This record gives sequence, C-alpha cells and structure tokens, in this order.
Amino acid sequence: MATHVKPHRTIREHKKSRLGCSTCKRRKVKCDQSRPICGACHLRKTVCQYPETQRPNGGASGGVPAYAASANAVPSHRDVLPDELDAVLPAQTSTEMRYLWFFTAHTSKSLLAEQYDATGFGSTVQTLVVQEALEHPFLLKTLFVIAGLHMRYLNQDVDPGIIQRYRAESLQGYRQAIQDAEPTTFPALLANSILIAAPSCGNFRDPSSPDLYILDWIVLWQGIRCVNALFGDDPRQPASGIKTLLVRPTVEMADISAFIPVRLQHLVPKIEADDTDIDNLDAYQAALLMLGALYKSLHQADQASTALLTVTWVTYLPESFISLARNQTKRALVILAHYSAFLKTLKNMWWIEGTADRCIRDIYARLGPSWEYEMRTPLLVAASRAPSDAMGILLADIFDLPDYSVCEVEVAEVAES
Repeated sequence: MATHVKPHRTIREHKKSRLGCSTCKRRKVKCDQSRPICGACHLRKTVCQYPETQRPNGGASGGVPAYAASANAVPSHRDVLPDELDAVLPAQTSTEMRYLWFFTAHTSKSLLAEQYDATGFGSTVQTLVVQEALEHPFLLKTLFVIAGLHMRYLNQDVDPGIIQRYRAESLQGYRQAIQDAEPTTFPALLANSILIAAPSCGNFRDPSSPDLYILDWIVLWQGIRCVNALFGDDPRQPASGIKTLLVRPTVEMADISAFIPVRLQHLVPKIEADDTDIDNLDAYQAALLMLGALYKSLHQADQASTALLTVTWVTYLPESFISLARNQTKRALVILAHYSAFLKTLKNMWWIEGTADRCIRDIYARLGPSWEYEMRTPLLVAASRAPSDAMGILLADIFDLPDYSVCEVEVAEVAES
C-alpha cells in the first residue's frame, strides 16, 4: 500500500477577515488584528484604526481610538519572522518574504562590520530603511538583491535569475523616482543611492565584467551627491533619520601632506608646463591630500575611522578628479590604485571582498611597466594574502621602507598577470 508523505512545506491559505484594521484593508494586506495597534501598523509607524465591529473574542466594540506608534515603539527587526513580515510585505511571495526576513535579520548588520559601526549605520538600515522600502518598491527590490547576494556568498540556495530580475526592476524604479523628483521619496532615494554600492561590487569579481570597473563604481558613489542636490534644500522635505546614513568621519587636514606616500610626492610637482595635465594640478592635489588622510588614519591605528573613511572616500573627491579618472588619465589611475589597496584592509565586509586585486591589476594593465615605481605598493598589496599584510605594506609605504614581506617574485607575477 502506497504511503503518502505530507509535503514539507504547504501553501498557507489566506482567509478574508472582516476584523482587520482600516489601514491594512486599504493597503490590501493581511492584518494580524492585534490591539490597540496591529503588527503592520506598529512596524510602519502608521495610525491604526479599527472599524466599529465585533472584537475577535465576540465582545462588542465601542470603537477603538486611533493609535499612532511613536518612534521608540518600533520593534527591532533582528527577530522578525516570515509570518510577521507576511502582514506588511506588499507582494506576498515566499521568495520575497524569505529575502526580506534575511535582510532584516542578517544582511542589514553585515554591510558595515560591527567593529566599525560606531555610528549605528546597521541599526538605521535595519529599521528606517526597511520601513521606507515597504513604501517604495524600487528600494525594496534593492534590499532583495543585496540579501540574495549575501545568501549566495554564504552558499545558500539562490536563483541568480531572480536576483537579476530584482536588480532590473529596482534600477528602473529608481530612475523613474529620480525623474519624478517627489520630495516624499527623498529618504528612499537617499538610502538606495548608498546601498546600491554593495551589489555593484559583484562586478569586480565577475570575470566577464569590463576592465577598470572601478571607474563606474566611483561614479555610482557620486550619485549620493546628485540625490542630495536634488532634494537637500527642498522646504517640503520631511525630516528623516535616514540622513544618518550619510555620516562620514571628520578629516583633519593638519599635517596631512606628510602622509602622502614618498613614491607619489613627485606626482604633481613634476608636471611640466607643456604637459596636458598642467591644468589639473588642483584636482590631483586634492585627491592626493584625501589619500594622505587614509594613510594618516591607518597610521593612527583607528580601525573604525579608517574603515568608514575607506568606504566613503570617493564622496570626498572633487568632481574634476572624477572626470580625470573617467578619462583614464594616468596620474588619476595611480591615485585610484593606492585607494584600491585600502579596500583589502577591510575585514568582515562580504560585499567588498575581492575587489582590490581586480582594481589594481586592471589599472596596472592600463598604465604599463613605465609606471611600476608608482605602482609598487598597490602591486605588493595585490600579492598579499590577508588584510593584516595589506595594512603592513601600506604603513611601510608612507616612509618608503624597503621590502616589506612580499617577495619581488610575487610582485612580478601580479604585474605580469
């Protein structure tokens, strides 16, 4: 006699209920009917109003007064379960619930490793960003993409086709939202402009992606400035805690030029009057000073500040230098190669792993052997094995110390590859 095995996972039936709150009915989502405020309204910080009808226990209701959740009443998303997300997720598919749960429970705190997160970046992403995503589909799709990539990094079963579809839908909605320029979308646009840097790093590790992808990556970071310029001074702009995502370390400019590596200190002074780069002196000098800020922070052994400065470094650069880099001027590429070396010093940040080596190799291939003197330190970093080795090489680079710990053969192998 055949044995019928009950499936491991069955599709839940969603029965209509007349007892849900008016907000959930209007949004056409499942209400958990908790009182005085349901789970969906609690999470979204919206007014929860129940119609005058029978309570779930059969008792008469004299009308429940409106209840607006306060900011400190928002629960932590660390323990949010798929069943709870079912009440607030606009599109109730099992895949999307799984991705949103994983993002709130795990990915949100992994974007900036906790040992660097003194500013509460992860908590803001975990709460306020998720709330905005539930209102704006383009941001929600971005969270799905990041969660899917994180899951794949952890060797979980993820369909690449679904991630690609979410990526396309997110980009389309993001562009449309920028074009519409509605002030109420500013928090979601700002969050999206920052978070899309994470999934874009996958192109560094993709062998089929174009060379010098770092040039596209730095332009992507400049999108944060564009969004701020679009909405920043609009008087209709509502206050939003998401602006805390823009936090950057304060750069002390005193004595910063002393930390520019010895091998790069000639990069600007040796530009001749007839050199086509003569008009770009200010742009190069500004970028070199910001590079010196990275070296100074590393020299002061402030890992949290150095990590945050590394992640946000592109946003300090003048537009003129970004243009020079996009035009692949050689001095700009040398500076970017040294910056790329700092990406290898970051620990426990899954989305940025493996980016430094590809950047450095691409830049050296474009520059050629005639720039090997200036490129020696990035090549050493690309040949190193661990973040601690990369840190040691960069520290030695400040004073041009002789051979650190990576032999010449390994440097030659990197250069040749």
